[in-house]
Formats: sequence, C-alpha cells, structure tokens
Amino acid sequence: MRYSLAASSLLGLAAALPQRINIDAALAVPTPSILGPNIEATKPAETTYNPVAAASAVAAVVESEGVIEKRDSLTVGKRDACDTQPLGNGPTISPDTAAAFSSAAELSEIAQNAGTPSGYQQSFVDKSGSSQQIGYLTYKTYPTYDVQGCADACDSEKYCLGFNIYFERDPSLEPGPNCPNPPSTNNIKCSLYGYPVAAKAATNTGQWRQDFQVVIAGSNGYSKTNKGLPSVKDFKAPTSLPAAINAPLDNGYDTYNGMRLFNDNPFDPSLCAAACEAQTEYDMAHPDSDGTYKPCNFFTTYILTQNGVPLGTYCAFYTRSWDPSYAVNTGYYAGDDEYKVINAGSYEITSPNLSPSPSPSPSPSPSPSPSPSPSAVDITPTPTPTPTPTPTPTPTPAPTPLNTCGGISPRKSATIPQRTIRMGSGANFERSLCNSFCRSLGTCRSYGLSGPNCELYPLPVAQVAWLSDADGAATSVSYTFYDIGCA
Repeated sequence: MRYSLAASSLLGLAAALPQRINIDAALAVPTPSILGPNIEATKPAETTYNPVAAASAVAAVVESEGVIEKRDSLTVGKRDACDTQPLGNGPTISPDTAAAFSSAAELSEIAQNAGTPSGYQQSFVDKSGSSQQIGYLTYKTYPTYDVQGCADACDSEKYCLGFNIYFERDPSLEPGPNCPNPPSTNNIKCSLYGYPVAAKAATNTGQWRQDFQVVIAGSNGYSKTNKGLPSVKDFKAPTSLPAAINAPLDNGYDTYNGMRLFNDNPFDPSLCAAACEAQTEYDMAHPDSDGTYKPCNFFTTYILTQNGVPLGTYCAFYTRSWDPSYAVNTGYYAGDDEYKVINAGSYEITSPNLSPSPSPSPSPSPSPSPSPSPSAVDITPTPTPTPTPTPTPTPTPAPTPLNTCGGISPRKSATIPQRTIRMGSGANFERSLCNSFCRSLGTCRSYGLSGPNCELYPLPVAQVAWLSDADGAATSVSYTFYDIGCA
C-alpha cells in the first residue's frame, strides 16, 4: 500500500506515529445494513438510536473482546398488490416516465434555488441520488421543498448532524401483476443523519418495483457548521480540538492505549467513554508480568472521513491527558484516498485510575560458603613449562559489511516493501518520521530512505540491501538503510 502525507498533517508526527490513525482497522469495521430510508416505506419510523443501550453494548464488547452483531435490515409490512399509496405533493411531471422525472428542469430549478438554513452549510446540490451513508436516523415527508423545515427537524433530533432533501418518483399504487407500472406520485422526502452528509455518498439513484422505476431528482444535502461536543458521564467537560492528538513519549513511556471505531450509530462520544472505562477493566484483569497495566484516563474522539464520506466515530485512548497543543494530525492521503479528521474533541476522566508500580523482583538468597575440610592440605602445584606457540597465519580481512544503521546501497529487486510512503510535497523524507512509521507497523524490521520515499521492510537490512551480483537483481535507486533498532 502506498501512502502520501499531506504537509499539514506532518507537524508533530515524528514523535508520535505509534498512534497514527489506524486506517486499516477503521476500514475493517463492517458497514451497517441500514444507510438510508427504505424506498418501499410509506410512513416514517421513529428514531430508534438508544445511547445507553449502545454504550452498554460497547462496554460488553471491549471487556470480552467479542463482536457486536449488526442490526437487522429495516422491514416493511407486506402490502397487497395495487393498494393505494400515499400521494406526494411534489410537482407533477409530464410525460410520466422515469427519464422525464430525472431530467425535469422544474425540479432542478427548485433545488438549485433553495437557500441554506442558518447553522448549516450546503454539502451538495441538485444530485440525482439520495444519501446512502452511515448514521441514518429517520426520514420525513413534506408538502413543499422545505429546506428550513428539514433543518428544524434535524435540530430537534439530538444526534442529527446533517440532512438530505430530495424529490422521489414513487408508485401511486403498490406494484403487482395487475398493476406492474402504475401512475407515479412525487414525494418530497427529508432524511436525517447522525453524521455530516457527503456528496460522494449521494448514490441511491432508485430501484425497480415490478415495472415501475423509482428515481431521485433535485437532491440537496446540508451539514451543521457547529456540531458541538456533548458532555459524557464520568468525564470532565469536553475540549474542542482542531485535529487529532499526536502525543509524545512521556519520559520514555508510551501513553497511547489503542483505538476503536464505531459506525452503527450516529456520532456519539459516549461510546468512546464506555470503551475507555471497559478497556481499563480489561487491562486490570490482564496485567503485564510485573503487575502493571495501562489504564484509560483520557480519550480523543472525532469523525473520520474517507474522501469526505464519514467512516464513523473514531476513539483514541491514552493513560494521561494531553493539551490541545498536541492536536496537529488533520489527516493524510493513502493512495488516491484522502482521510480527514473533523469535529475532534478530548475527554479527561474525572477520577483517574493509576497503574501500580512494578512488583520488585525477589532478591536471590546467598549461597552458604562451604566449610573447610578439617584434613585439608595446602598443596602448591609444580609449574608446567609453557610450550613455544606455533605462529598463526594472519587471515585475509573479510569485506566490510554494509552499515545497517545508515549504509547506502541499492535494494534487492526481489524484496517487496510492506509500505511505501511518499511525501506529498516532494521534500526529502525525514529519518525520524520513517522510523516512527516502521515502529507503528508491528512486523517492520528495517526501513530505507530515498528522497521523498520511505520504504518499510519485514526483513533486517542485511537481507534487504543489494551488496553483490550474488544477491540477484538490484534496483536502479540507492537507499539509506536502517534496522529498526538503530539509535
């Protein structure tokens, strides 16, 4: 995998990359099954998110290292074929075809001329797809394209951070064998989300129901500009942060204590709090061999996005608090993907948990001195003459091996790096930064630097560097190599 770091995200990374945003772990979390309104639903459902139940489930997972099951897909009660469906209030489009609806200038004009409510920013305008992303809460229907009414609905929901309003071409009768393609009706829908809505997530372009085609038009998205951070039980008031924390070592001690990402829910820092406290319980029950453990006394939380689309509530845990001056990690690039940190904040536990000092090792008992034998006799040995040594030929000195802490050499072409990280600005890669990347990857044994590139290897330098023709083919570029243990 190839990474490219944005210049704005580099500040402060060198000392703290063991806590670099764990993109692989974030992407490994299964996507929830419900990402938006069910097209077949005719009546909005109440918001079902229960933060207390969600926090309890999180605590159970962390304490047992189990897995949270995904919630079931939203089901819709069975309706009889050709039953009358609720009629919408959107403009009637003629001719009554999906193509005419999708290209209707009237619907586009309404969407493009819609204002932006106070406290919101427009995320996208006049799309032909509705939002399909994590954090779905509920939807509502309106008699007009009422952006302000939709914003008011979002404001009334505690966890709502964005909404999507759009026209949807729906059947006026439940499609069935005797009415496979009934006349259409135009519903104006507003779906609410617990994360900011993203243009790249407006991908639900409709579906077929028998011979009737459901399509979307005039889809606008709006996200809150001041998202705020809620208070959390057992933790002090939150501190807003401009970015994620990159904490240095504390007198040689790594205070970072892992991460979690939650996506089957709206953005909710209380999930991080539950995981933090459960992590302490787990670590207390599984201490190190010297009796110590790493308590969680502080966490940062934020919305992690991939190309603008929210991935979930990211939590990073620490044994102690860090002030906002360490909040410098705004995100970075991995290949063609951009990962960003938004709505970041930190929480410090009210009553810190202190890990015990290491148990002292027992001192070995001194061995008793043997008692002298009563009949011991002091015997002075007769010296043996020293033989004349035979001269040893001086060996031919072996070729000096490559310095594994700063040696310069091409790399064996057969060696494939685990990671190749490139500075987006084209500047030379700092050794300390490359070293931190290597240490953050559990299987990295050495690394090589060449201009803006940092390569991480699963083998020591002696097995990576090209020294002679016997090593096979060599790369055309030379690298400065370091084993991970180099000072």
